[in-house]
Amino acid sequence: MFWAAVLPFQITCVVVAVGYAAFVLAAPKLKLNRGHAAALGLGLSALGFIPLCLGIDVLLSPIRFGVFEYASPAAMGDGHADRRLPPEAGEITINQYSSGFEARYTIARSDLDAWIDAEWERAGEYAAIEREEPEEPADEPTAEELDSPAGRHRQELKAKLQAHAWSRLAELGWSRPPDAVEIKGPRASNGGGSNYFYSASEGRAYQRAYYW
Repeated sequence: MFWAAVLPFQITCVVVAVGYAAFVLAAPKLKLNRGHAAALGLGLSALGFIPLCLGIDVLLSPIRFGVFEYASPAAMGDGHADRRLPPEAGEITINQYSSGFEARYTIARSDLDAWIDAEWERAGEYAAIEREEPEEPADEPTAEELDSPAGRHRQELKAKLQAHAWSRLAELGWSRPPDAVEIKGPRASNGGGSNYFYSASEGRAYQRAYYW
């Protein structure tokens, strides 16, 4: 995502500008003509800008991206992930990367529902898919269903779909609660948006988000 390159770019601009000015001002001490130093400095700045920017990005990435814990969204100060989390979220564990994040946090179901309603009100007109009802955990299959080929196929398909929906969260070592309800937020055609899973027994939500 381009937004992730903004901060390294800004820092690089400051470093190059300060370095260039210092080089030109120090030219007499280096026994260089300031005019020649200015031209040489421009050339060095142009050649070194991209490598320097990439190096700064490498240094910043461990600070900006990875798994972190916060007491609330207000404590994050991220500007991207924090405004995509309900303000009532607490005990947040979040895996951040340039294109989105996975998070789990404590929250009341009523607060989560109000947040998702507001998301649909704000961005629903841009959603690629119309709003769906929350997907409640399915009842356990009956013996008759398991005995039939069609019933077994449905159970296998259901298991695969659930595993796919939870796959990114599973990579963080988070097990899907048996009572998890899947609630879909508005999603753009490029995949941007959030999916939520809520466990009443845990009082906790799990969220997969990709930036629009």
